[in-house]
Amino acid sequence: MTIYEFNERFPDEHSCRMDMKERREKEGLTCKKCGSSDLHFLESRYVWHCNNCKHRTTIKSGTVMHDSKLPVRVWYQCMMLMMMTKKAISAHEMRRQLGMKNYRPVWEMMHKIRDAMGQRDDRYGLQGMVEFDEGH
Repeated sequence: MTIYEFNERFPDEHSCRMDMKERREKEGLTCKKCGSSDLHFLESRYVWHCNNCKHRTTIKSGTVMHDSKLPVRVWYQCMMLMMMTKKAISAHEMRRQLGMKNYRPVWEMMHKIRDAMGQRDDRYGLQGMVEFDEGH
C-alpha cells in the first residue's frame, strides 16, 4: 500500500476505528467479564456492549494499542511506515514523520508494534531443508 492509498483508505480516525472494528469482529469477540458472545457495537463510543452483563469493551482493549492515549490513526500510520521501509526507521524519524512533539510515546508505540510482530513471527517456523544465500 502506498502512502496515497493509505490516506485514501484511512482519511480520518473514524475510518481507522471502523476498520479495526471489522477486523476484531472477524476474529470473533467475547466479553472479557462473562465470556458471552452476545455483544453489540455502540458506534458513538466505539465500544462493544455485552447484552448479558453490560460490560463494555473498547476498540483498543486487548490489542497492542491497549491503554494508549494515541489515536488509532497514528498507530495505523506508524505500522504502515514501519512495514513499507526496507531498513528500520528510528523513533526520532517516526516522530518527525507523524508530526508528534514527544519522543517517548512514539518510542513506546514502536516497541509494542515490534514486540507484536515478533510474537506473530514466533508462530511460524522453517521446516525441512533451508538454504541461505549471502545478500549484499
